[in-house]
Amino acid sequence: MKENFLKTLETDLIGCDGGDITGPVWFCGLEWATFGGEQIVETFGCRPTYEIDDGLIVPCLNQDWVDGHPEFLAWQFDQKLAKIMMTINGEVFGGIEDVRKYMRNSYLRRESGFFKLNLYPLAAKDMQEWNERHVEVTTCETKADYQRHCAGRRFDLIRRLVQRHKPKTILCLGATYLDQFKAAFWGAGEIACESDGFGKKYKNDKHQFQVLSPKNKALPTLIVSPFLGRNIQSNETLRSLGKKIKDIAAGR
Repeated sequence: MKENFLKTLETDLIGCDGGDITGPVWFCGLEWATFGGEQIVETFGCRPTYEIDDGLIVPCLNQDWVDGHPEFLAWQFDQKLAKIMMTINGEVFGGIEDVRKYMRNSYLRRESGFFKLNLYPLAAKDMQEWNERHVEVTTCETKADYQRHCAGRRFDLIRRLVQRHKPKTILCLGATYLDQFKAAFWGAGEIACESDGFGKKYKNDKHQFQVLSPKNKALPTLIVSPFLGRNIQSNETLRSLGKKIKDIAAGR
């Protein structure tokens, strides 16, 4: 079981919504959250897929999936991402119905221009949870052990995808995992980059959002953000974030 799971980390895009893997803008979270009694094994094969020319199976959303999961339209995290995507596309959103219409018709579709993945493929109620079911699936006794395997295997897969599909900008959701995002998208070791910020400042004089622009222009620019929970609530902030991503992806 363990070896099969570890091999999957190297080859399969499990545990993510996917979308348009050729799109210029990617989004990356940490892991899916569980709700109630949801089984973590549902991260395997729980989204529609399509195959690209190198044989990789890529998840995405489509109309059948959306119609079969109407609760998806109420997920606040995805509503916030949809608002960012609409801003990047130059679409105006007023009330929540504008956002739900976009989620029904365009969100993370195969040709949407956007791709969404997670650093870690298995779902949990929070970043500390590691229960018997996790151990059964992975045979990793601790979450730290599982995350080390992801860093050595899944991150390699992610880097290969970045090299092949060349996203211009990646919004990384979870500021305390900066080192992991850099390793996943840029590779091991120190990568020369310019650092900037925007958004409101905190007591430590750091901006809400950090922009990391690598000197190696073959690598994507990373925008590191707090998680889209209580940290980011206002539409004004989401629009500002979307406009900044749009400018960076356009080379401005």
